Amino acid sequence: LQADLEPFSNLLVSEVQSVTGSTAIIPADYALHPAYPNPFNPITNIKYDLPLESKVILEVYNINGELVEILYSGFKLAGNHILEWNAKVYPSGVYFVKLDTDEFTQTQKLMLVK
Repeated sequence: LQADLEPFSNLLVSEVQSVTGSTAIIPADYALHPAYPNPFNPITNIKYDLPLESKVILEVYNINGELVEILYSGFKLAGNHILEWNAKVYPSGVYFVKLDTDEFTQTQKLMLVK
């Protein structure tokens, strides 16, 4: 089998694009988004944004202001984050999730309905 083909050594790659086709978008601001679902039974998703690498503490408090669970305590990279809370061991009621960083604090009401 013979063909009149140009040698591969003559090829030139002039532009390279991302293989995955996606790039991470860093949020401009800190944010604690509404939990979904809410009301929930027994699992809800907590989404938050960090514009910078940050020390993050995510805690859940009951209606009396008592700490019931530390969901996360540590460093997170800048970006969008989602954490799942499984509240199967807790009774129905109102809870509050608190996102705390050095630059930002926000609390959100959650309703566990069993």
